[in-house]
Amino acid sequence: SGSITLGSEYRLRGFSLTDQRPALSLGAAYDDPSGFYGGGSLVAHDPKHGPARILGHTEYVGYAVRRDGGPSFDVGFANVDMTVYGDRRRRLEYQQVYVGVAQEAVAARLSYSPDYPRKGVDTAYLDLNAAVRPAEHWRLTGRLGTTIRLGGSRAIDGSAERYDLRVALARTFERAELQVAWTAVTPRRQPRNRRPASGLSVAA
Repeated sequence: SGSITLGSEYRLRGFSLTDQRPALSLGAAYDDPSGFYGGGSLVAHDPKHGPARILGHTEYVGYAVRRDGGPSFDVGFANVDMTVYGDRRRRLEYQQVYVGVAQEAVAARLSYSPDYPRKGVDTAYLDLNAAVRPAEHWRLTGRLGTTIRLGGSRAIDGSAERYDLRVALARTFERAELQVAWTAVTPRRQPRNRRPASGLSVAA
């Protein structure tokens, strides 16, 4: 499968990597009947000053298995290589391994990275996801994520724990989708900047 997404911003774990500026994403994925899957995406954005530029890319591979009438399980590996634009520019580059479980419209995934949000900082990330369809062609989704700092300097990285919440409403069409989402992150780091600020975003 393939996708192209135009959004009012690009967020990762609740943070706006584009400083609340528009972003364009190109994605590709492959899901094999044996259970193996993989994919990736390339993200570009429109900065406030200067021409459009590449924000970064992500790749992932994994294996999933489902038992009849029971939940599905998956394990995988992901690579993230992004540039964060905001008060200052910096790289966000890390790899992670993850395990997940899903039952119908509810899913949970636990990830571990030795280099998030910077080299040498061990971090676990747990996200819980759910979806409901209130009407035909409409989908309401929610995600609660928890970032747990396992090691590294708290003086630089802020709180040992951080939470992000995202609620989205989507209208689906035959081969397209329109979505509006609200995202919040807490606690916010000092000094405050716009990247973790709560707010609405739209995407097509």
